[in-house]
Amino acid sequence: MAGSTVVPPLADKPFDPDRPYSYTACLYCNVSACGIGQYRVRCNASNDSYCAACQSGKPAHSHYTSPGDPVFEDNCGWGCDDGYSQASDGTCVPCTNDIPLGANYSGPGSVLDLPFCPWGCPSGMYADGMECKQLPEECPAGKCPFPRLDLSQSNARLDNP
Repeated sequence: MAGSTVVPPLADKPFDPDRPYSYTACLYCNVSACGIGQYRVRCNASNDSYCAACQSGKPAHSHYTSPGDPVFEDNCGWGCDDGYSQASDGTCVPCTNDIPLGANYSGPGSVLDLPFCPWGCPSGMYADGMECKQLPEECPAGKCPFPRLDLSQSNARLDNP
């Protein structure tokens, strides 16, 4: 049928292959989940649905942790950044627990209104109480200044070579 106009069933105008949503026949809209920090904008008679950045708001010093849920809602989940803890008013406040000189906060706080965060020493150092100390040269070979768990035997044991 070369040259003929194709009108899908229940459509009110000819099918345009360059604009599949250009007629009123029912088409399925994409309903797949979007990436973290995105939600799906609903389709309409002219366009399929698409992912857009969440605008639902999150406090300063935070990041999105999930896409919109349900998929068509601009309500992405968020969490505080490393070194910040969520307060009961929904803000992210700086962590206040003491950490050793040279250490960094390694995650967000997890308890509301107690701005304590996990921390870690920089690469090549280890925590000894509230101090970051340099790892000995032999540590990469397995001779570290702290116990290590030896799971190579049927009974696990602590070794401190």
